[in-house]
Amino acid sequence: MEGVVLKYYSDLFKSSCPSEFAELLEVIVSKVSTDMNERLTSDFQGIEVHKALKQMYPLKSPGPDDCDFVHASLGNRPSYVWRSIYAAQEIVKKGMRWNIGNGKKIWIWEDKWIPNSPSSKVFSLRVLYPQISMVSDLIDVEDKGWNFSLLKCIFLPFEVEIIRGIPLSTQLSEDKQNLDRDFKWFILMKADWLCEDQADAITILWALWTNRNEVQYGGFRKIGKQLILWCTHYLEEYWAAVEVPMKLSQVHVSKWEPPAFPFYKVNVDGAVFVFKEQKKAGVGVVIQDHVGNFIAGLSKKFRCPLGAIEVEAKAFESGLESVKDMGIQDFVLKGDSLNIVHALSGNSHAASTIAALIYEMQVTSFEFQNVLFSHVRRNSNISTHQLAKHTVGIFDFSVWIEESPCFLVQALLHDVSTAFNY
Repeated sequence: MEGVVLKYYSDLFKSSCPSEFAELLEVIVSKVSTDMNERLTSDFQGIEVHKALKQMYPLKSPGPDDCDFVHASLGNRPSYVWRSIYAAQEIVKKGMRWNIGNGKKIWIWEDKWIPNSPSSKVFSLRVLYPQISMVSDLIDVEDKGWNFSLLKCIFLPFEVEIIRGIPLSTQLSEDKQNLDRDFKWFILMKADWLCEDQADAITILWALWTNRNEVQYGGFRKIGKQLILWCTHYLEEYWAAVEVPMKLSQVHVSKWEPPAFPFYKVNVDGAVFVFKEQKKAGVGVVIQDHVGNFIAGLSKKFRCPLGAIEVEAKAFESGLESVKDMGIQDFVLKGDSLNIVHALSGNSHAASTIAALIYEMQVTSFEFQNVLFSHVRRNSNISTHQLAKHTVGIFDFSVWIEESPCFLVQALLHDVSTAFNY
């Protein structure tokens, strides 16, 4: 009996090594067509890899339960490596701040979403409108902007100005969380500090972080004077090592450059101004073909106190929207903000206030056939800057198709004549 049982179960899990599958396959309904199979088995194209990489977002690598690191759980039987990584989750959460898309995931009083604030949380007390709890309740979906009258009823005046200065994407897509880089961004990009002062601040931050790690591994905690003294000596050695003889710089004369056929050239610019004691902003867009012909122009006003970097980001967004409306597929998008160009190209991180906007523009760019992001010097972007300043005298926006406004003709002619030596 034992032999019979052993033989039965041994044969049960053995293969009969069949060689003919044709009859079996004929009765199985195929879910993958021939065309689908060819696409699935074909080699990856460079553009596909590039698109996949661009669609990734910071901290979105999957954890053990197929979610991002911030929301991952420890699990039942975690490995030593995963336990070590997971231990840093709370530290990461403390440094996270929301980048606003549609506001549906962000709690107004509980979450961190206020830029340029020590805690990144709302300071105003929750007194009126108890039914309003999400940031999405503060957004006017039709106008794709903040509900100004509601903000004035809920928040303190200084906080109203901060919130209105947060640019919203016209797509109003999903909210994203990102590591808060506001302090370093403020030092490097917004604060009017000399290069030496920036170096001092960053070196001190680095020294504090280094000493913190030393203390965690049994080292001694240094007092403030010791850290400052070390930073001073370190920077003195650094500047001595990199010091080069000063050379007289030559004045660079810029001129308008035509795009290669069949590309169009889309120049954008933003401007911030005070109108009737209120801070407002405007953007300008100029679209030209490869021989300099004026295709379209846009002047658009924003009735909110946007900062310089925020209005430049909105200018690039307006440029993308304009070429989309015109049905243009191949173009070079140019602006005089090098920070925005680097962020859109994926070469650097964007400021937290515009990170969601930059991400949306990167996703939108894949809707076109060929898009290039490029930097242009300010003195070669004069016509677009004039359209941005033109928003002072308009109510909402103005659009010109194929016929440029009279105040822009001279600037456009000057650009084309210098490019083609007319």
